[in-house]
Amino acid sequence: MEIIRPPALSPGSTIAVVSPSSPADPKSLARGIGYLRKRGYKVVLGDVTKSVRMHGYLAAPDEMRAAELSWAFKNEEVKAIIAAGGGAGSIRILPYVDFDIIRSNPKIFIGFSDITTLLIAIHELTGLVTIHGPVVKDFNPHNKEAMTSAEWLFKLVSLKEPVGDVVYDESIMLPRVVISGSGEGRLVGGNLTMLAVTLGTKFGIKEQTGRILFLEDVGMEPYLIDNFLGKLWLSGVLREDLAGVIIGEFTEIIVPQGEYTLRPETIVASYMQKVKVPSIYGFPVGHSDFNLALPIGVKARINADELKLSILESAVD
Repeated sequence: MEIIRPPALSPGSTIAVVSPSSPADPKSLARGIGYLRKRGYKVVLGDVTKSVRMHGYLAAPDEMRAAELSWAFKNEEVKAIIAAGGGAGSIRILPYVDFDIIRSNPKIFIGFSDITTLLIAIHELTGLVTIHGPVVKDFNPHNKEAMTSAEWLFKLVSLKEPVGDVVYDESIMLPRVVISGSGEGRLVGGNLTMLAVTLGTKFGIKEQTGRILFLEDVGMEPYLIDNFLGKLWLSGVLREDLAGVIIGEFTEIIVPQGEYTLRPETIVASYMQKVKVPSIYGFPVGHSDFNLALPIGVKARINADELKLSILESAVD
């Protein structure tokens, strides 16, 4: 695959906000847009995001959400595209996305959670580096951890050089070693559920040899974490020739009262023992205030013993 890096984001650039999944909470979205404008960026909203046409839990019907994404990539003024929020439904627009438009107009594209389907599909089908990182509704100037995440994100998409170590506050986040060792490879990953449900389609993860896989999820019962990790293992995504695995956070775990269960870290450890690759659990990636952006398709180094992930290449040109 030829890796395509999008042009770097410059001060005063225009950022488009789109809604490929569910509608974002209006107050949180307005707060996030205000934050972007205070940083000096121009912000434009897609038609769906401007006037949400509620379609159940979707921001709009499938074709409209796909058209909004195409508009953002085609718009010559737009230099970066950030999802308003996550939720559900991005998988439904994949057949309607024009990947030729995206390939011909490479731009910074940012999101996480349900947006994982688009991050992976765009990267796999065009070679474009995509950014797994905070959505607009998560930019909260009153939350220190959210602002730390935002600063890292904009450093990642603005610097035309490697950003180096992914830095986090060890007094708040305390990742753990699962399997010792180190390795180098291109990053790929995202939300565990969305990675699992797109496997076996043309929109899912393909070649995994030598890559660093990262995973996160929210609101799951432990048996579902087990099932989806099992699917990644049986499908050959979770494999012995990975360079490493970064497990982010599994937040808001659901354990029905009175049921026997396993802790997420126990489930993860059991699968890491099957593939025996350098791995870290509890990295600040996912559904928490600390959600440090990672560039899909960019070479990185994992050092599990030092609990480090380092970005070795620029995510942008």
